[in-house]
Amino acid sequence: QPSFPPNRHSGASRNLWLGDAIAVGGMATTTGIQMHVGIARIALRIPHSHSLKERRQAARSIASRIRSRFNVSAAQDAAADGDAWQSLTLLLSCVSSDANHADALLSGVADYICESRPDVELLDYGVEIISGV
Repeated sequence: QPSFPPNRHSGASRNLWLGDAIAVGGMATTTGIQMHVGIARIALRIPHSHSLKERRQAARSIASRIRSRFNVSAAQDAAADGDAWQSLTLLLSCVSSDANHADALLSGVADYICESRPDVELLDYGVEIISGV
């Protein structure tokens, strides 16, 4: 069993700072890094899509390219899109030790979509950074 130093903080949620121990895979490690989670929602219009199958194909293609080029998680928000064939909403997330880096990374993804897929229109884009996770 790993031994942990006494907890200097109270409450269920707290920031991790140098000297704090966290359990990772059953081992105790220390960290001096405060993490920031970036979340983005990108609404796109796919004019050439005439079926849900074509929309799913475009969503898989775009998400796969994003994942391979950027170190982010990407998924389609099917609940937001419903049965609209030409509507595609992507949800992105990343984790970074620098809030500005997370914001720039997610902004870079939106720019990349516009540059690499001229057949897709960017309708809306929003980013939220959750600091101190």
